[in-house]
Formats: sequence, structure tokens, C-alpha cells
Amino acid sequence: MLTQDEALELYLVLWAMGMKDSWTELVHCGLVTTPERPLIPVVKFNHLSHGNANAEADFRFDVHGVRRLAALFGLPETVITSSNDRCNSLEAISILLYRLSYPRRLHDMSIKFGRSTSSLCRIFFMHGYKDKQFFDTELAERRMAQ
Repeated sequence: MLTQDEALELYLVLWAMGMKDSWTELVHCGLVTTPERPLIPVVKFNHLSHGNANAEADFRFDVHGVRRLAALFGLPETVITSSNDRCNSLEAISILLYRLSYPRRLHDMSIKFGRSTSSLCRIFFMHGYKDKQFFDTELAERRMAQ
């Protein structure tokens, strides 16, 4: 088994000698392994395809409520994270609500939203509207005491 540095050196030697096919043979024989990347499904999240019943189950708000939250947060139409991940405001709010509605893993969310786990994490913890997120602990404590 070769390390990645050794494999790179071997590839460069084979490439310089015009033996690119030998590299493919080495990979197929298992001498050179490449890191396995997680599959990201080719899914485009469409907020309009959600009915109210599904939206309430997924986000704890109906479709109109999700749209209203996006407007109340004052998000721009296109939200851009520090790593240049782009999504529209409805998708950003949907990711936030979906993650908060029930304990979910980012891997499971990637299937629904068609994004990598790192992209979902950056959108969830986005700096763009962090100052607009507010959790009233006193109100939550009063309601839990009821």
C-alpha cells in the first residue's frame, strides 16, 4: 500500500514516461487507494413542493409561516456564507427549522436538501443572520413551567 505522497510521485513518474494506463491498472489492483468521498444526492430543494402537512411535520411551521419567518428575519433573497455557499432565503430558513424541529444528523439532511454536510453546517451557523436569531430563555422557562 502506498501513501498519498508516494502515490503522487509514482503517478508523476508514470505520466512523464507516458504510461498513464499503468496508473489505472495500479488503482484497479488496489495498490493505490483514494479517499472515499461521501455521495451528495443530486436534489434541488423546492419549498413550493411542500404541502402544509409536510411542512408542519418537517419545519413545525406551515408553508406560509416559513415564508413569513424569512421575511421577518430580513434575510436577503440570496444568502451567501463565508465559504461562498449560496442558497435562497427560504432554503436557509428551511435548513434552520428542519435542524431545530427534531434532532437530525447533517448526513440525513443532505439527502433532503442535496447539499454536503459541511455546506449545511455553514448555512445553519451562518454569520449573516446570527444577530437576528434570538432565544428568549425567560419565556421558554415560563412556558415549560406551565
